[in-house]
Amino acid sequence: MLGCNKVRNIVHFSFLSLRERKHASSEFDTILRTAAKSIALVQHSGPKSETCLVTLVDETTFSISDLIESSTDPRSPSKLVARCRLYNVPVKNVGLLSALGIIESEDAVKIGESGRKKKNYSNERVRMAEEKEREKRLRMEEDERERLEELYKMQGEEGVL
Repeated sequence: MLGCNKVRNIVHFSFLSLRERKHASSEFDTILRTAAKSIALVQHSGPKSETCLVTLVDETTFSISDLIESSTDPRSPSKLVARCRLYNVPVKNVGLLSALGIIESEDAVKIGESGRKKKNYSNERVRMAEEKEREKRLRMEEDERERLEELYKMQGEEGVL
């Protein structure tokens, strides 16, 4: 009978390790203050961002259980995001990204991938003029390269004579 209890305890222990751990926001604040570098990512989801999943560097995850939507309560998701930004912890709002249709994967569009803001022209003539200006700049660069090549050739021939 003793062997059965050991097996039952092992199964119960493995079930507890598979379950998601929940912590209070005050405990998360302590982790944030003492070891902010150990937090890999904080993900918010839900209609009011009330569900928060924290991933640590060693890929351990836990959720924050007592988030309340309020403008003054320190347990609000917006205050949590502000504290994470203060300690340079990456924050991702999964609910917002899925609502916008931007889901990160290898073939999906990523926000800020190029690092530049793309110009969006609503007027067709302005867009065509910008395209022609770009082509003109490319032609001028090519002409300048050719002019410099000819100049270097001429200087090389004069040095030989």
